[in-house]
Order: sequence, then structure tokens, then C-alpha cells
Amino acid sequence: MSLPENSCRTPCTIEVLLHCHYCPEPHPRMDAEAVKEAFSFLEHHGIIKKSVAHDVWGTTERGRAHVKLLCTIPFPRAAFVDQQGNEIAI
Repeated sequence: MSLPENSCRTPCTIEVLLHCHYCPEPHPRMDAEAVKEAFSFLEHHGIIKKSVAHDVWGTTERGRAHVKLLCTIPFPRAAFVDQQGNEIAI
């Protein structure tokens, strides 16, 4: 697989990453093509790996770091801006 690292960052991919991070159960939509692609993409980039002993997916050290970063992203906020991009205080 030669996909660029940012090519498959979709809500589905993020959901699969989080599922692998917190749930020791098989993904409930594992038969869906988008979920299969997300697993393949994340495994290819060293974000998740399959445990041989338990046949369960989990996050790697890199994957755990990525989840930690996702948890630090602030919620978006709305703002009014002028034509130069300066925020207008109300």
C-alpha cells in the first residue's frame, strides 16, 4: 500500500482507531469496505496492530500518541472576522 499518510484520515478511520484503542472486541462493522480500508491504512502506518495471542486489534505506541493528540484538540468556536481576517470583538 503506497497511500500518503494523510490520504485516509476520515471520521471512519478515526472511529476505527478509537475502537482499537479502547475496545478489546471485534469491530461491529468489520465487513464494511470503509472499515476494512481503515484497518489496512492504520496497520500500514504503524498505528494499530493485531495481537497474535488474542486475535484482537490494539493501538501501538504511535497509535496511543495519536489518540492522546486527538484528545487535546480544542472544540471549534465561531467568530466574526473582517475582510483581512481579523476577529471582530463583540
